[in-house]
Amino acid sequence: MDKTGLLSVATIKSALQARGEEELCVVLQEIASADGTVRYTDFLAAAINYQKVLDDNTLYLAFKRFDRDDDGFLTLEEMHSAMINMGSRISQEELKTLLLPFDEDADQYISFQEFKAIFKETK
Repeated sequence: MDKTGLLSVATIKSALQARGEEELCVVLQEIASADGTVRYTDFLAAAINYQKVLDDNTLYLAFKRFDRDDDGFLTLEEMHSAMINMGSRISQEELKTLLLPFDEDADQYISFQEFKAIFKETK
């Protein structure tokens, strides 16, 4: 992992085609830069717009990647650290602004159900 925050369009497209996700491949081409890469955050935003890609299993795997201490909850610090490691430049305050509306019980922890709501817009 080179921590540039860039993903290879060819690699993503191959994986999406293997899963039969042709619609998202079209979107991927639209957000790709001339050098054949796409920013991780742009890809994530595109994937959110095509929620069918984000089934519960995929979301759970993403959740587990962020849940560094494996306690079943995400803290702001865990999310921020993971985003920084993936090349994002999001600040903790920006991330807090994005996450807190989904923290239904206002306990400063994001459960898997709350995490799903972020992507499935069920809130």
